[in-house]
Amino acid sequence: MGGRESLAAITLDHFHAWNARRLKDWPQTMNCTATHDTKRGEDVRARIAVLSEMPEEWAVAVDRWFYTLRSDGATATVMQRVDPGTHVFLLQTIIGAWPETTDMRDYAGRLVEYMTKVAREAKTHSSWLEPDEEYERALAGLVECAVVGEGVGRFHECFDTVIGAVRFHGLVNSVAQVLLKATCPGIPDFYQGTELLDLSLVDPDNRRLVDYAVRESLLRELAACGHNRPALVDDVVRSWPDERAKMYVMARALNVRLAHADVFRKGVYTPLDVGGQRSDHVCAFMRSRRDACIVVMAPLRSRSVAGHVRLPLGTDVWGAAAVTLPAGSPQVFQDAFTGANAQARDWRILLGEVLSAFPVALLVGKSARRSDSRRV
Repeated sequence: MGGRESLAAITLDHFHAWNARRLKDWPQTMNCTATHDTKRGEDVRARIAVLSEMPEEWAVAVDRWFYTLRSDGATATVMQRVDPGTHVFLLQTIIGAWPETTDMRDYAGRLVEYMTKVAREAKTHSSWLEPDEEYERALAGLVECAVVGEGVGRFHECFDTVIGAVRFHGLVNSVAQVLLKATCPGIPDFYQGTELLDLSLVDPDNRRLVDYAVRESLLRELAACGHNRPALVDDVVRSWPDERAKMYVMARALNVRLAHADVFRKGVYTPLDVGGQRSDHVCAFMRSRRDACIVVMAPLRSRSVAGHVRLPLGTDVWGAAAVTLPAGSPQVFQDAFTGANAQARDWRILLGEVLSAFPVALLVGKSARRSDSRRV
């Protein structure tokens, strides 16, 4: 789909229809968000998606950057050698893959290798059979100027605000993506190391050794805090963007999936209507089988609904927006992430109440016949 502008995005109706077809025709297919051949890591793409919510700010930042380069004789020559489309692609990548560490020299080296491969595989200015070394040196020069060279200060002046929003809301996109991957029809797949932020680029960058010891230690830490989920969630939200959020959502969602295996293997998929002014900013559906009902809620375009570096939480953001449940559904649920109970009123659940402490929700219904909270 990547090269077809007509399929650059899909509607919620299309999303739900696709899931219904997948459940009918390919219920055991793989839900995949990253592979060995992903050009940019799943969380890089989740971050870059935020730029579509801030086109004016992004355009102003890019224009300022281009102006600063043209105003300097040394960088103007390099800039003229690289076409604007590739230059903007590079800027998106720099911002999307912005590291959580301070080793910018290593980051610059990774970017140079990546952009060299991009240029050669595009075959517009360079190629594997006939590499244009001058063009590739110009690309490397732009990377080094922005990340470790004389242009670092100017780059931060132009893009720091953008980077802040992209990191903040990119993580909201990431946790929403993990939740959907784990609960939509199909079998969720987790590529090497994507339990935490995947800010890698295409191979060989995404084949670097994964520090599984760090992931195992963090998973044990999250499990140990499981007895007090409200405190853990509050700590993660206060330190947002905190990559623990991604692993926490993964772990809790997979626990629910394990406890309710029949629901996800054989259950019904039901799109849920969202009423109110924010109806187009939420993806909601139910997975159900017999008396077991599980409701999924994930925000869409969180920066547009919540603001620059603010999470989409509470009635201040969601107002009176509510998800409508099918008649006969449970009226009491427990959120797998916060541990809080959610009460439906006339088959409606208010988003401002459910999404008051954490930006995504996974609600497990508590029926009169089975209300064992150990299953959540």
